[in-house]
This record gives sequence, structure tokens and C-alpha cells, in this order.
Amino acid sequence: MLLPLMLLLRLADPKSWRPPSACRIAAAAQKYHHSRTFSARRWTEASPRIRTDTTTQCQQAAARPSGAPPPASMAPTSPLKKRKTDAAAELVRPTDAMHIDGPDDGQQRQQKHAPGSSSSSSKPNQQPRHKQADGNAVADAQHKLADMHEYKSNVFRMQTDELLAEAQVDYHKRMGPVEKALHKLKAIIDSIPERPAALIADAEKELSKKSKITIPFPNPRPPKDAMYKFAYEKPAYVNVVGSFALKTMVKGPVGVPIDLVLQMPSTLFQDKDYLNYRYIHKRAYYLACVAAGIQESEGFNGALHFTLLNGDALRPALIVAPSTDGGDFDFSKSKCTIRIIPCITPGTFSLSKLAPNRNCVRPSGQADSTSTDTASADILPPTPSYNSSILADSTYLVHLKLLYSSASQCNAFRDACILGRTWLRQRGFTSDIAFGGFGNFEWSILMSYLMKAGGVKSANVLAAGFSNYQLFKATLQFISSRDLRKDPLIFNSNSNSLAPSDLPILMDAEHGVNLLFKMTPWSYNMLRHEARMTIKALNSSTQDQFDAIFLDRVEQPCLKYDLIAKVPIPAEAGNADLDSVDIRLSFARKLYGVLNHGLTDRVTLMNLTLPTIEDWDTKKRGGEAPGSKVITLGFLLDGEKCTRAMDHGPPASSKKEAAAFRKFWGDKAELRRFKDGSILESVFWGDSKDGKVPILYQVISYLVKHHFNAEVAQAINFLGNEYAQLLSKHQAPGAQATTKLFQPAMTGYENLVKDLRALDDLPLTIRHITPISPALRFSTVQSPLASLDAGAYMDPPADIALQFESSGRWPDDLVAIQRTKIAFLLSIGRLLEESSTKTDVHCRVGLENQDPEQTIFNGSFLDVIYQSGPAFRIRIYHEREPFLLERRVKDKTLSPHSRDLATQALTLYERTFVKAPLHTTSIAKLCHRYAFLSPSIRHVKKWFAAHLLTNHFSDEFIELVVLRTFISPFPWTTPSSPMTGFLRALAFLAAWDWRSDPLIVDTAEDPEDALKAADIEAITAKFEALRKSDPGFNRHVLFAATNYDQDGVVWTANGPSRVVAARMTALARSAVEYAKNAGSDFKVGTLFSHALADYDFVIHLNPQYLQDGKGKSSKPEYKNLSSQKLAQIGFDPIKQYLDELTTSYSSNLLFFYGLPSTSTIGCLWTPHTAAERSFKFNIPYSTIPSIPNTSSSGDDSDEEDTEDGPKKASGVVVINKAATINEMARLGGNLVTKIAVNRE
Repeated sequence: MLLPLMLLLRLADPKSWRPPSACRIAAAAQKYHHSRTFSARRWTEASPRIRTDTTTQCQQAAARPSGAPPPASMAPTSPLKKRKTDAAAELVRPTDAMHIDGPDDGQQRQQKHAPGSSSSSSKPNQQPRHKQADGNAVADAQHKLADMHEYKSNVFRMQTDELLAEAQVDYHKRMGPVEKALHKLKAIIDSIPERPAALIADAEKELSKKSKITIPFPNPRPPKDAMYKFAYEKPAYVNVVGSFALKTMVKGPVGVPIDLVLQMPSTLFQDKDYLNYRYIHKRAYYLACVAAGIQESEGFNGALHFTLLNGDALRPALIVAPSTDGGDFDFSKSKCTIRIIPCITPGTFSLSKLAPNRNCVRPSGQADSTSTDTASADILPPTPSYNSSILADSTYLVHLKLLYSSASQCNAFRDACILGRTWLRQRGFTSDIAFGGFGNFEWSILMSYLMKAGGVKSANVLAAGFSNYQLFKATLQFISSRDLRKDPLIFNSNSNSLAPSDLPILMDAEHGVNLLFKMTPWSYNMLRHEARMTIKALNSSTQDQFDAIFLDRVEQPCLKYDLIAKVPIPAEAGNADLDSVDIRLSFARKLYGVLNHGLTDRVTLMNLTLPTIEDWDTKKRGGEAPGSKVITLGFLLDGEKCTRAMDHGPPASSKKEAAAFRKFWGDKAELRRFKDGSILESVFWGDSKDGKVPILYQVISYLVKHHFNAEVAQAINFLGNEYAQLLSKHQAPGAQATTKLFQPAMTGYENLVKDLRALDDLPLTIRHITPISPALRFSTVQSPLASLDAGAYMDPPADIALQFESSGRWPDDLVAIQRTKIAFLLSIGRLLEESSTKTDVHCRVGLENQDPEQTIFNGSFLDVIYQSGPAFRIRIYHEREPFLLERRVKDKTLSPHSRDLATQALTLYERTFVKAPLHTTSIAKLCHRYAFLSPSIRHVKKWFAAHLLTNHFSDEFIELVVLRTFISPFPWTTPSSPMTGFLRALAFLAAWDWRSDPLIVDTAEDPEDALKAADIEAITAKFEALRKSDPGFNRHVLFAATNYDQDGVVWTANGPSRVVAARMTALARSAVEYAKNAGSDFKVGTLFSHALADYDFVIHLNPQYLQDGKGKSSKPEYKNLSSQKLAQIGFDPIKQYLDELTTSYSSNLLFFYGLPSTSTIGCLWTPHTAAERSFKFNIPYSTIPSIPNTSSSGDDSDEEDTEDGPKKASGVVVINKAATINEMARLGGNLVTKIAVNRE
């Protein structure tokens, strides 16, 4: 006989050890900073850091049966675990427990007070791990070393301890009011009078008229002529289950439910009540009676609502919310609710009748037929979900004992439950059917069963001596490696005779219920996918992904999925099968089956999110989805296959398969002969009238139209393709669309290389020709040849570095080397023009860095312009120049200014001729590996330009930020759409704490060349040294290191400043928040809109001078103007104007501009310009005398001027802002249309 368990309402106060503060943990973690690549700033939605919600709670053990001492640990535990174990043991002392009477309460009390049954008797058996004697120092050190190896790293352990300390609830302080409310509810429920058996009509009428309670019957409702009767009797026992009793609750927002189970007496049910929803209807009536009794009680003013238990349409529950009236039973400060759940005793119904392969929902006319009962169960389709919903109500006590037994045997079990709960919540998993059907209860019960079996030859997967980290990791390993659909986990059974299923099966044959019956095929696939991703991160030796595993919100659709589609549930959608009464779930299963079959390998993973069913008032009918009724589909795409235009089917000779193919695809299927001679059924998607509609959109829309209806297909809302249309009107959908747009430029580069290699009259042989331009690594916002019209040229020209073979004939003087370069360039240009037979190549030598102080800088370049459009700018790199410049830097006989110039020249040479070619080659290769890297980079650059930040950030830095989201995508997969790559890059910028964390990007293609732990440690040491030497961020604000640049400052040496970097972070956070919260009102263009009111004044530019406008011009009307157009290539008046403004006014103004196509320049006065200063000669800006503020008048003011006025009034000046603005307008000339002043 099963004995009722005790309700733990008085909770012990945790004693002794307290976790260190977050500040101490962070300080200690900095010492081990080398083990982390970077630590993303925590960007969870709100404080507290661990998010919980009201939809799910676990169902776990409440108390250990009295007299059962906890077993000794199988492995040594840390002092922290020991103290937690001692605190947990105090909770189950008989003197601390309060009874809830059950049928065998007297026997329970006798057993509790039997000799030797006291929990205190077990204390002598619990040996302390560390004694106070000094002689155990060696053992103590050994234990600490063993504990360290139980975790991924020491830093990871400290972070885990901090997480557990902050997540756990202080039961003594927070849950006291809840205990009083539970006492009161227990007394109220015990005093509810019994209701005699009545037919459905009388039962509903009585509750509706007297108590104003509407019975929460699910659909289908009981028939009006139903002959079975409804009654209410006092519950056999009342008990608290779930995380409240097991002490695995976590901090979170309001609404966390505490489960209170009421066992309905078995006398209320008949043997055949398991058929045709009869038990479900009686259960709903019982719950309505409880609601009526609580509502009519005195002294308790809690708000009552009905809800669906974990989204199960067959099992309503009653929510008791705090009254917020400040009374004795107001538990609003506890931030929780009480959820009342009716249940039954095991054995109420036959397990064989409710087996997963049996049918318990009969068609009309067969419900009460005993002669055809067995035949109907064998002929009709099975109803596993319906059967599991009934059986689940009989297992609360069984699972209660099992979970508490596991917690007693394993000291780290509770902590592992909290870790698992946190991991699931951050990925959007709860026990609610709409959110995966796998929550804290399923995690905990899975761990409990894995401590018994699940491994090879039925060996246990988890051991009682495991640490919380080991339990967590081993559970994830089991989820990811074992497919419970193909290889179910069944306990207490000698055979596995279950029929094949698309659902996972975790079953205890003794009780017959599949514990994972709430899961769906798509949610199980997603769960295993997330487990595999996390295991991979945990096994990484170079990265410590603690934030991404436990703190970052992973379930954000716009960041998680490559494509999002919202499909409305059709009005005519009904229950096509007997197993489901939930319209949402029934339609979702059909939709998933159709799309999963039709999309094939285009999609690697598909997840469906059902509309949630809100709680409803006890006076109304509810339990249905809201009016919107939209299912959200999230797709993870295969970047190479998702744009495939042809789907191949079976050969024509396979009659059966071919007929099924034609039936599935309808009119779209056709028989085709291919080049290899095969004749196959196929579907072609390249004949769409609108060529800009992605093929994947076409496939999904057609499948929904063909298998459901056209109205639903037309109402599908796709999110993702709008991003591709932002880049260019020539942008076509597909993974290869970007590389095709860059193909003319790449072809021109290949032709240039061939032409240069073919030159025979050069005095030296060309060794290397390397690209160093964004146009040749697929990363410019606009394609290099945006217009394919005749006469359009690539502007700006693409930069190229050219290096000759080594020769001793080069001069050994830097100035002479620059002159030699000019001679080489003139010779190359002449030879190229001579080798062109059709005069289709134009060459010209240009000069740069002609300031008298810059004679050691590179001073020349060669523009090569093809008549077909491509244009290139060649610079010569001589390998001896860096050596000569380093010698000047170290030459102490030179003046400091000369050495500074040499340092600047050396930095520029390293960047232009060494780092830039490596970066360009790496990005170009990775753009071929990751099909959507290029469009993602272009979107992020467009975002920087739209927010007027481009002049502060180098192209290379932006590219590295985006590249990081592809190389290190965890906790997500590699982006396979421009939307995902773009938003994840912004999410990283929003979360990146650039003050304390470096950006490290591993660009190596070969694993042997990848960054090792020692490399990351060295890079981190350089970063920390840089921050220590420059704590004010005056020289270097951002740090971005790669394999080929471990110094980390090559691409950030010229900016941004601290103010601009902070603005970048703020703008990125705003963009990410909008993308997450906009919902159906989301508009992509809003992310690229910028408020000009933030600037003190704005310079508006003439659009005809914008650089991107020249490339779109068509063939000149007059031939004599063609030479003028060639002369304009590479000439950017806007950039020159901005450089002039920066040179002249950078000490007083901060300029913001979005190269190359923004028509505004934002300007901010620096803070010091608002201050007055004493007048002196050579002030570098226009000033005016300051006008003193005088509050007095008449003789008083004259007297003040006479006494000490001349020295103050005439000697104080302020910046003349109006004159400065006028100077900038005059300097711009026709470039400036107007200057709008926002603030004086």
C-alpha cells in the first residue's frame, strides 16, 4: 500500500557557508582569463539573471520517508556539497515536518516514531570530509585537486558556484507567506462539502447558478444525454510536489507556480471511465468544485483562474494567485502562485487498457459497447497521447518518491536540476506542449532513471558520486547520443514490444506512462540539437562558453533561425485523428509532416512554436488559443542546398514511388530526362514570375497551398528576404547571388594579373600580386560594378599590392626607393597600354603623401582602368622598406619628430602591405566557405554607414566582427541567411564588453594552424598589458586579434574613440531590442534609420557628389567627355572635405559620417568648448568675448566693473560656434547644401 507523504511547510534556514560575492568571483576569474576566448556581456532581459516563467514547473519529491537514513556518498564531496547535504537533511527531520492527513496517517506516525527511525540516527554515519586537525592538510589538498578535475576548468567551477548561489531561493525569507497560504488552502479544501452524484445538466446548473463557476470541460464536452454521473468527495490526501518541496526552485519574475496535488477518491470513478473522455470530464468537474469551495470560503481572497496543465488540453488546473491586499494570506512578495492539480491513485484504471498501442477514444455509438471493446481497441488507431494524459495523473506519488530518493543518494542532484533547468529555460524549453514539452520535471526524472540504467548492458549512466557538472554533462551526452524514438528507454520490462513511433519514449513499464508524451517530433529534434551543441562547447579546450550555456537567451527567433515563417491556423482546421483535441497541435503535426517531407535536405532543422493558451476566469469558458492562432516556424537552412532549383524524385520505372511523388507534389511534378540519360520525376522551381522570390519561399507556399488551402498560403508571413533587398536592386535571392555580383570585378582582377605577368620588358620579375581591397574580398556595401551599363567604371578602384623579386640594385635610401617606385609604375603603365591592341586599358600614375615631412611614406600608385569597367590601383611593396624604417625608429641621433614619422610610416607599411593582403585572402576564402558571410558583412557595413559611424571604424574591424559569428557561432549554428548573420553580429556588439574583453577571431582553415590555448593566453596577456598601460582608453579602445595579427591593434589604431565605441554599443543594443520585441510590426528599414536630432548640427551634402552615384551613370552623351569621366575615378570630394574638417576642427568637434553614400555629416561639439578660457594669442579656433551674466543693474554693475571688471570681462573668451559653422560651409562650397543647427 502506498503511504501518503508529508508536506514540508516549515523550511530550515541554510546555515554556515555563504558563496562569495559576484565581485570576488569576477576578480578571481580574471586570474584565469587566459582560458576564455572572450566573455560576452550578459544581455539577458532583466535582473534577475536566471529567467523563469509561469508556464511550467517540475514535479518532484516533497520529502524522504521518515526513518530512511541517506546513504553514504559513493565519492568524496567538497565541503560546499557537504554543507548543502547537511542543510537538506535538516529539512526532513520529523520535528520539522507537518502532516497532511491521509487514509493511513496513523500508521505513518507510528513508523516515524519507531526506534531507530529518527533521521538523527544517520548523522554518525556521515563522516566529515575535512577534519580540523592540521595533519589532514595533504588529504585536503588531494580532495581539492580531485574537485578541480570534476569541472571543465577552475574558472568554470567558480562561475557555476556563483550561478547556483544567485539562482537558489531563500526559502526561509521568501516562502514564509506561501506556507501560510498552503495551510489555509488545505483547511478550506478539507471543509468543502461533498456533492451527491448528478447528471451533467444538473451538475453544471448547480455550479453555474450557486457559485458562478463554469466547469473547464475540454472539447469535446460531455453529451447532454450522458448517463454517467458527477460527484465530489473530500480528497484522499493533499500534498505539495515539484521544485518547491525538492528545493530546486530558482529566482525569477512573478508567477512561478507551486504545485498542490489533490488525490481524488477512487470511488468517484467507474471501470470504463477511461473511455471517451469520461475521466477527463469528471476531473474537470472535481476541479470546478474545488474552485467553488475556495471562492466561497471566508478569510481567503486569492484570485482564481483556470489554466491548462503544461498546455495539455485534457488536463485543466486551478491557479490561486495572491490577493495583494496585504492580509495574512497575501503571498505576493513570494512572487509565485499556487497551482492545484487533481490526480488519481495508481491502479484506478487498467494499465493494459491504457497502453500506448491501445485506442481509448471510440467513434460515436461504441463508447459503452462491452462486446466490441477489445475489437475496437485493436482495429481503431491508437491514442497514446490521450492514454498518457490519464496515466500521468496517477504517477505523482511514484515520481515524488523516485526524485527524493535520487536527491538523497546524490548530493549534487539538486544542483544539477538547477543547472538543467537554467539550460532549458535559456533555450525556450518548458514542460508546456507549446514550448517543447521538456522542462524541469522531465530533466529531473530523466536523471533519476539514468542513475538506475540507460547505459551499455543496462548499466547506470549517472553515478551518485558525480558532481553537478558531471551530472549535467552526462545527461546532455545521453540526450544527444541516444535517439529514444529508435531505441526507447523502458524500465522494469523484459521486452520492448512497442510499435514504432515518431515520439521519444521514456517509460517505466510498471506504471505505463511515457514521460515524454508531451514532446513533438520537432521539439525532440531541437532538444537533441541543443544538447549536441552544448556538449561540443563543453569539450572545447580553448573556449569557456559559460555565458552562452547558462546566461545568454538562446531562444530568440530572430537570432536563432535562418528563416522565420508565420502560418495562420485555418478556420476549418479540426481534429483529424482521435488522439488529439488540441486544434493547434493537430494542425501543427500535419504541417510539420508536409514541410518535413517536401523540404528534404534544404532544411537541417525545423521548429514549430504554437500559440499559447492564456489562463481564463473561472466564470468563463476557456482553454482555446487566442484569436490570432498563428504557428511560428523557425528553419535552420543548408546554405548550399536551400536555393536548389530542381528536386529529383524516383525514376519512372518505380510505379508506386512515382505515383506517391506525383500525389504529393500535384501539378508541380513532371517527368524529365536529364543529361545522364535518367528519366526521373522532378519538380522545378526556376519558373517563378517574380525572380526575386527565394526558392525556399516558393516551396513552402506551394506545399501549404496544395495540402491545405490557398488562403493560408497567401497569408504566410516570411521574415528574412527583406534583408537581401536592402543591398542592391540587382541583388537576387540565393547563396551565390553575392559572389555573382562581384564576378565582374574578380574577372577584371584575374585579367590584370595575366596582363602583368605577361610583361616581358620589366627589369625585375614580379613575385607577388595580392589584393588588398574590400571589393576583391566580397565585402563592399555596393557591388564594385553596381551598374552593368556601358561606360560605367568601378569607383573607387580596387587596391592591389605588387612585389618584385629581390634585387641588390634597389637603393638603400627610403626617399630614393619612392622615386624608384615611380619609375617602375611609369614603365608598367606604358607597357600595359602598349600591349593593349584595342586601347581598352588606360593607365596613369598618381602621387600621394606629398607633404615635405612624408618623404619616407609611399608616394605613388598606378591606376589601371579597363574600358569594360574594372579599375585597380597598384602600389609597389619593397621588402627592405620595413627594415629601413625600423632602423630610423631606433636611431637615437634623429629628432623625436623624425622617429615618430618613421613609426607612423612603419605602421602604415605593415598594415597596407603585410596585414591587409593576409586579411583579404582570408576573408575571400571564407566567403566561399560560408555562403552568407559576404551579405552579412555588407549588411553590417550598411548599418554602420546608416548610423554615421563608418569614418571611425575600419572595414577590416567590421569584417572581423561579422566573421566571428560564423567561426564561433555557439550557442547557435553557423548563419545560413543574411538576416541571421547581420542580427547576430549586432547582438555581439551589443553584448561585447570591449573594456575588459578582447575580440579574438580564429581564421585558420587548417585545424593545425588554429589558435592554441597558449596563443590565446599570449593574446590575452597583451590585451591586459595594453589596458594596464592605458586605463583611460586614450590610445587604443578596441582590441581585435587574429591568427595573423596577434597584437590586436592594427585595425583599431586609428579609432574609434571611447565615446564612439560606447555609441556603437548603444545603437547595437537598441537595434537588437527592436528586432526581438517588434513582433509582427517588424520593419527591416527601421534598423537602418538614424535620428539626426542627436547631433549639435548636421551638414547636408549635395547628393550628386556622392561616390556611389558615379558608378551608376550611363555612357556619356558626348565622346569628348569620356576622358573627364576617367579623370574622376578615385576622386572622392566628400572624403577630402571630411578629412579637411577633421584636420582643422578635430580638437573641438567630433564628426560622424557613413561612407561612401551618406548625404549628411553629424557634428558634436566636444565638452571643453562649452567652457570659458582666458584670451591669448594663437588660439586654434575662432573666439568671441564672453558676456558675463549679471543679476544686478544700475550703479551696482558699474561699480563691479570699476573695481575688478577689466581683468575679468575683457580677458575671457568662448568659441565662436556660429563663425566656425560658417567657415565649414564656406570650405565645402557647392558640396554643402545647408547646415541645420539642432542645439546652440
